[in-house]
Amino acid sequence: MGNISLLFWIRANGNNAQVIIEADQKMVGIYDLNSSPKKITVKGILGPSKIEIQEGRVRMISSCCPHKTCVKTGWITHQGQLICCVPNRILIRISGNENKSPLKLDGISR
Repeated sequence: MGNISLLFWIRANGNNAQVIIEADQKMVGIYDLNSSPKKITVKGILGPSKIEIQEGRVRMISSCCPHKTCVKTGWITHQGQLICCVPNRILIRISGNENKSPLKLDGISR
């Protein structure tokens, strides 16, 4: 009963935040999350998927997968968040150096 859980996100708005994109378990590219806007096309096993990076956030614009769960995920902005297209085997995640990112308390649960 005395168990307290702390929930927090590491904000990815620092200079060190990166978008890491993989396709079929192979690195496609690493991009600065806070750089100028860009659209990237990544070839998955089913076909191309389009990714957009802008204003400190990233999303999957389109994919040839059947349910489009990856597209429906929308924008992600925090270190540790990811977008995964399982059928097309594409993974997008936000990473950064935890030592340089300030920890922000997002909530507490008991």
